[in-house]
Amino acid sequence: MDIDLLSKMVKELILDKDEVSLPGVGTFVAEMVPSVFSDKGYTINPPYKRLSFRQKSTGDDSLLIDFYARCNNLDIETASRIIREFLHEMRHVLETRKSIVFPGLGKLRATRENYFFFVADEDLDIYPEGFGLEPISLKTHEETPAEVSATMAALRGILNPEETAAGEVNVNVVRAGQGIGQGRPFQYRVLVFGRRTGQGCPFHAFVFLAGCSGRGF
Repeated sequence: MDIDLLSKMVKELILDKDEVSLPGVGTFVAEMVPSVFSDKGYTINPPYKRLSFRQKSTGDDSLLIDFYARCNNLDIETASRIIREFLHEMRHVLETRKSIVFPGLGKLRATRENYFFFVADEDLDIYPEGFGLEPISLKTHEETPAEVSATMAALRGILNPEETAAGEVNVNVVRAGQGIGQGRPFQYRVLVFGRRTGQGCPFHAFVFLAGCSGRGF
């Protein structure tokens, strides 16, 4: 048993499980991070899974032991002894040297007070479902009056005719542009529209429209 093998087992298990416990040390936790905007709203980053470490056993302590036993054709008692002895020594090294490298995953580190935390490798990928997803860059451009009119007409057509008659509808293009998503160009518009009802209550909504380059809206 060595750190290379431990790292490989953790990485393989974390692809299917959200938590992998290291008995006597803590638990690796995989958490889903949703898609977010960056670069002042001009880049959409795809979702991914983030790997962290909790210095508390919150998962199934037998998961790693069972996996090691199956891979090496060992009984559970022998596998448990090997795993626990190695992790006990690993914890001592971590508390002394304050850092242990998990090849292919990152670094498990310890503070002066021996609080453990994990720093993942920048290229770590534990979300196979997100294969091929890339950040989408939005590049602004000035729309022509004809494009704006066409967008407004399309949006008004979506509204219920009865609701449209109940109050004045105002539509504004607050952002428009083009970008590249997964190697394909596209156009987009972000609209805000409002309606004032007979009772004088304003209604506002935002709409994001996107389409393939060349077809427009």
